[in-house]
Amino acid sequence: MKINRPRVSPACLCGLLFLCLPTIHAAEEPKVEILNLDQARQGRLEKMDTARSLEILSAALVKSTDPGIQATLLDGMLLGLEGQRELDAPAQWPEVSEKLAASSSKEVRDRLQRLNQIFGDEAATRMALGALRNRLSLIHI
Repeated sequence: MKINRPRVSPACLCGLLFLCLPTIHAAEEPKVEILNLDQARQGRLEKMDTARSLEILSAALVKSTDPGIQATLLDGMLLGLEGQRELDAPAQWPEVSEKLAASSSKEVRDRLQRLNQIFGDEAATRMALGALRNRLSLIHI
């Protein structure tokens, strides 16, 4: 049995394809809304309890014996407290400070010094001022 198919000229086929192409093209590319990641991130932020967060981090620092982990935790604290001064130190901070001051890692001791300044430790502030004076005296020689 032979099926009779209508013959379509190439010109007619091209014309039909030309008319349908915008519709086919539009169907292939759905419109995607471009998000501003900073706005999306800001919308999902929640206000944290700073004092509670510092207590949790202090407890982790007391337990940690790895200088790499200690430095990372201190870095996180420094980033979170950036621009703030004269904050109340967490309740465990004297224990943390004493332990980390004896660390063999210079990075840990340096970060501890900066956090002690943020927490209003007078000895840390005097030490930083002394270091600054020494550097200034070397410049003027």
